[in-house]
Amino acid sequence: MSSQIHFRQITDADIGPVADLLAQGFRRSTAQNWVNIFARLAEHPTPEGFAKYGYLMLSEGAPIGAIVVVSSMLRRHGVATIRCNLSSWYVPPDPFASLFISRILRNKDVT
Repeated sequence: MSSQIHFRQITDADIGPVADLLAQGFRRSTAQNWVNIFARLAEHPTPEGFAKYGYLMLSEGAPIGAIVVVSSMLRRHGVATIRCNLSSWYVPPDPFASLFISRILRNKDVT
């Protein structure tokens, strides 16, 4: 595997390849199941500045890892807070897996 690892948000154009990748990691689900999940996330009111679907790890332009994230804004007593649920995470055995999750968890203002 190349040492050129890149991280970015999952976009609409990534849905097919990411669905295939997640189906490899979650063998009880099909790629179509994941496409359906992403369709539901597309309708979810994600707070501005947060990933609509989650994050992708790429090597040489190909997806090698994905984290599906559901982000929501909650208001309680007039105070808004952001909650991010790391729904599903798949990275094949790789030394970069811990780096991937650390990039997601670095925002200290999010629960």
